Amino acid sequence: VTQGRQVWALLEARTAGLTDPRLFARGKLVLLRICNGLLRRLSKARAGEAELGGRVLLYLAAAYPLSERSAVNVTGKANTGNVTTFEEEEEFNKAMAAAAQGATAAAAAANSEGNGEEKTEEKEEVKMDEEEDNATGAPVDYPFYCAFWGIQAFFSDPGRGGRSEELLAELVASAGAVL
Repeated sequence: VTQGRQVWALLEARTAGLTDPRLFARGKLVLLRICNGLLRRLSKARAGEAELGGRVLLYLAAAYPLSERSAVNVTGKANTGNVTTFEEEEEFNKAMAAAAQGATAAAAAANSEGNGEEKTEEKEEVKMDEEEDNATGAPVDYPFYCAFWGIQAFFSDPGRGGRSEELLAELVASAGAVL
């Protein structure tokens, strides 16, 4: 991985030359093999390696045009076996209540630690954090949850949205709710 970082630093330093259209036409497959080989060797679990993997993917996205054959699903196959199942409303509400109780318990534990002067500072800090969360974070309700995870059906089968007006309307409504 250390050698991979060094090679990647060299490739990034020479991006202008490697993506020159005259050289890129002949060397694009070699560059793609290098990037894919490096991506295969990186662990997605380790933060440093995930960061390097992200840099490689961004490089590929910038270097190759969208019309590049290696980036196009030529056969049109979709992973329709990827079915996302989500919780029923009752289970969802229980999970949200448990998460809220966990957050309240964590805040209470943070307030009870330390001596008197630190307690005051921590309480003020926690109050500020809670106010920030309430101001910026919208609560997740069940319809939003269903809309968010329901979009996955359209990602796993891209042609689904064009099969009927109802499905297209569902996709547009779900995407609008999520965005």
